[in-house]
Parts: sequence; structure tokens; C-alpha cells
Amino acid sequence: MKHRKVIALLLCALLLLTSGLVTVLADEQGVDMTQDLVGDGSGVTLKLLLPWETIPKETLYEILTEFFNQTGISTEVIIVNVSGGWAGYFQKILTMIAANDYPDLIYIAIEGFRIFQENDLIIPIDDYIAASPEAQEVLADIHPNTIAPYIVDGKHYAMTFEWNNVCTYINTNVLAKAGLELPSDDWTKSDFLEYARKMTYIDERGQQVYGVAVPNAYFELSSFMFSNGASYLNDDWTESTINSPEAKEMMQFIYDLVFVENVSPAPGSNIDNMFMNDLLGMYFAGRWPISGFVESGFDAFDVAMIPTFKTCQVVLGGGLHPIMKSSQHKQEAFDLSVFLAKASTQEKAMAISSIPTSIQAMEAMVKEGIPNNAALFQKCADIARPVESPSKYAEISQIFARYRSLMWAGEISVDDMLDAVAAEMNAALAADY
Repeated sequence: MKHRKVIALLLCALLLLTSGLVTVLADEQGVDMTQDLVGDGSGVTLKLLLPWETIPKETLYEILTEFFNQTGISTEVIIVNVSGGWAGYFQKILTMIAANDYPDLIYIAIEGFRIFQENDLIIPIDDYIAASPEAQEVLADIHPNTIAPYIVDGKHYAMTFEWNNVCTYINTNVLAKAGLELPSDDWTKSDFLEYARKMTYIDERGQQVYGVAVPNAYFELSSFMFSNGASYLNDDWTESTINSPEAKEMMQFIYDLVFVENVSPAPGSNIDNMFMNDLLGMYFAGRWPISGFVESGFDAFDVAMIPTFKTCQVVLGGGLHPIMKSSQHKQEAFDLSVFLAKASTQEKAMAISSIPTSIQAMEAMVKEGIPNNAALFQKCADIARPVESPSKYAEISQIFARYRSLMWAGEISVDDMLDAVAAEMNAALAADY
């Protein structure tokens, strides 16, 4: 009965994470899966399931080959490229479990962690940590804020691998033309508005340059909410607070940047392309755009803190490799999770992508100096707050996205939108399924 309830809950989450029912329920249809063995397969072979190439394949295989050379443990890397994103990926995990083809470790993001943890599909690792001096050393090097979301009732459920924040990306060409310098870490709402206005102009090509592209997605908006003393949910993620005065104030400010101040294009514009073509002064992301900038030869950018509206706080998302409860090789899977969390591994894996959770690896990232203000990413770890992702994250984020679209289309006011979102979120959070 417990197993059926788990499957039902996960399928419900999957349906809400995808754009169409058929995509989720089609077992293998639309699934592009690659399987490669790293090692010789003569001893224990772990199944490592990834939703896509979370790091370049050649880098991953180099890391896993090093692990094999040290331990004799082979790894079968299963990369699941699916239509439907996380939904299709979680569906693949379910079909593997149903077929008694159990992965040992899976890569998931923080948004999926509570689904797996609350439904007893992954194991706590404290006993393994207690028996391993190496694991204790690795754990001591992980920034506490980046592992805190995966400690439930005092139990650790993963050695973290990576994390991301949301900061302000600034096009330094547009910044210079506006006669501005990179803002300080404690820049305010009025400072931000001044920057957005001054970086909005018609350039020498006769093209419109916008000062800012407003944050629009659940994750990116979280940092703006947090910095204004607002949030989607209460502290234990059981009730919506998205219609609080602070949240309404922030959403109205963001809305007005588009329709009153006229300093932002409407959401849905090709933001990265505009930014790299000097048509956009600022937008909001974690470390993930940098690899694309480097590959494109674009270097006219730097990063700054999110403006301090009422407090200085940033959102935290993360990636981890929890051990499946169904694994037949839990000790070996734990050993691999520790190896993946080591500073030396993270340095190889995250040259210019996510932010390492290892303090040593973060310091190495700062020394690379991409961009000039790379130290900001490490600073943000000290003020990072987890993205609000209960086990019904899929549903509540979809509710927000649906009403947000109505707001941008002018079909509902900001206040009415947030009141409706709060009501539907509360109904979803209270539902017993």
C-alpha cells in the first residue's frame, strides 16, 4: 500500500511538471537514454542515473575513471534525455523501480528532494559518515548553508555536489555607456531603479536598449521576494504567504518596471541574446550562463548582488546524488557520493557552470576570476536561503506560473493574482495525496 501511494504521489507531481499527459505516461516513448560503463565491470558496478549531461561527459568519465582506479568500483552511467524535463526523468526512475532495475545513485535538484525523502525512496547517510574519516573531512569542507536543505530531523540525506544562487548580471558595455560603475553589494531599491533608467536608451544603431529584464520564473523571483521580506510560503512550507503586503509590493514593483517605468522588455524576450548584443543592461541568474558566454567569446559582463530592498538575502538551489533505498550497493554508492563531493572533484566538474558546495573549490573558483567579481558567488553562500520546494513543489510552482501569465497579459491585477495564487496553493498544500 505504501508503494502504491508513493507511485501515485510521484505521478501526480510528474503530471504537474510537464506540459502534457502523454509525455509523462509514455514509459519509454520520447526517452533518449545512453548507458556507458566506466571501469571494467569485474567487481561492483554502480548505476548512476542522470537527467542529462549535468557536467560535460568527458569530464564526468574522467572523474569516474579516477574513482575506479582508486577503488575498483565501476560505474554504469545512465543519462536520460527526456521530453518533459524533471517529470520525464522522475518517471524513468519509477519505471526502473517497477522493473526491479534499481539505480544506486540519482542526480536530483533541490526541487525534487522532498518528494523522494518524504516517500522513503532515499536513505539517510549519517551512519556511513560516522564510519568514514574521509567523509567527515569532506563534510567539514561543505558550506553549511548548501547542505542544510538536505538535513531532515537531524539526518543527512546527501553529500552535496553543486549549488546556484540568483545574482544581477550586468553588461559592462551598457554600464559604461550609461556612465555607471558596478554597484556596491548593499545597493538599494532606489539605486537599482536609477541604474535601470540610465541603462535604458536608444543606441547608435537606433536600437532600443533596456536597462533590465525583470525576473519572472519561480526560482529567480525568489531572491527578489526574500530581499523584500516576502516569500511564497511560510517557514515550514505548509501555507502560502504569497499575498502578504511585502509580496504584493515586490510583484507590483516588478510589474511596473515593464509597464510604468518602461525599462524592461516583456517577459518572454530572448534575454541572453539581447544581453550579449548590448541590448540589455541587467538580468538575473545564477552561475549557469557563464559557460555560454565563454563559449560565445562574450566577456563584457560582471555580477553584482540582488538589490537590498529590505534585507540582503539570495535564493539557493542545489544538485545532489542521494542513495536510493533500493540500492544493493549502499556502501559503494556512499563512497562514490563522497568522491563526487570532494573539493578536487568539484573543481574539475564546475569550471564555469554551477557553484561548488566545497569551500576549497569555491576559493579556487574565485581565483579563476571569471567574471571579475567572481568572489560574489562565494559571498552569497553566507546569505543563501533554500528555494521553497515542498513535496508539492511541482503543483505550487505551476499555480504561480499560470496566474503570472494572466498578470502579464493584463487579465488580472497584481493583488488579485497573488490572492488567487495563495488560495490555490493552500488548497494544494492541504490536499491529502
